[in-house]
Amino acid sequence: MLLYSMMQAIMGMTAFWTKTDFHVSWIVGAFMTVFAGSAIPLWFFPAPLKAVADCLPFKYMIFEPLNIFLGKTTFEQAILVLIMQAGWTLVLFFAGRVIWRYARRVITIQGG
Repeated sequence: MLLYSMMQAIMGMTAFWTKTDFHVSWIVGAFMTVFAGSAIPLWFFPAPLKAVADCLPFKYMIFEPLNIFLGKTTFEQAILVLIMQAGWTLVLFFAGRVIWRYARRVITIQGG
């Protein structure tokens, strides 16, 4: 949930530049559908797409937790998945902090 929350926070902060986050959230949602294994399990991906999925945090949001739940991973693999989730959460947290620092400079207050 933390990993997903960090991703959502970063997508929300893009609205400071685009004035809406619809397009960014749609694109990230499409990437999540494909590379998180929610539409097609990553087991069925060809090698190039699997390599791309391995470099992105999306598989640690849906595919890997489901593998742990279904018992498809060993205990050692589950610990590695948890470490990778924590690592991606930290990366996205610090990326969000940097984005927030720049977003505060372009804030526009609208209203009457």
